[in-house]
Amino acid sequence: AEVAVKQAQRSLDLATLTAPFAATISSIEMNIGEPAEGSAIIAIVDLSSFHIDVPIDELDIAQVQPGQRVRISLDALPGAEIGGSVSRIAPQAIRSEQGTTTYAVTVDLDKNSAGVRPGMTAVVAIITSEKSDALLVPRRAVRTEGGASYVLVFDPAGQPKAVISGGAASFEPASTRREVTIGLSNSEVVEVLSGLSVGDEVLVQDVVSTFNPMGG
Repeated sequence: AEVAVKQAQRSLDLATLTAPFAATISSIEMNIGEPAEGSAIIAIVDLSSFHIDVPIDELDIAQVQPGQRVRISLDALPGAEIGGSVSRIAPQAIRSEQGTTTYAVTVDLDKNSAGVRPGMTAVVAIITSEKSDALLVPRRAVRTEGGASYVLVFDPAGQPKAVISGGAASFEPASTRREVTIGLSNSEVVEVLSGLSVGDEVLVQDVVSTFNPMGG
């Protein structure tokens, strides 16, 4: 009888599931009485910490290093910007069916990331370099010719320039060309090291006043 009691106690102990870490049950894939077939039954998540796996193109991966700060925005939390840091860079590349090569980069979110939930869609910006008091212009304001960079600075005393393209005419504001030396950049802005001053107005490409000429 004593042996039977011990066996029953052992069976009872084995029937108790214990999570390997403090967690919250996120889903249960089986009902009481259904046969278990060796598949996952319960999913658990740790809501005290989150991470994001980000695919980084092979052309950019050399700029990414563990410890770099990250800015994260979530579709589900508009207006909220969440901080994080790069914790791991996969040593092995992943090649897609389209032929692109990427590396999986793991980003750990800061502990005070209120409102974040598993499965949310995120936009991640990794800060690979940073500089304070930089003079910035929109990327579309910088043009190149013969390997040199320049911008068009608005000239309020000049005459607008008429440009005709595809049967439509457009007016480009009067401007003067000014050579610039550029520094750091991202997808939106470019740092100008020399050639411009704070307050200078520059023209942005494709932003013009247009009209359709009439024949007669």
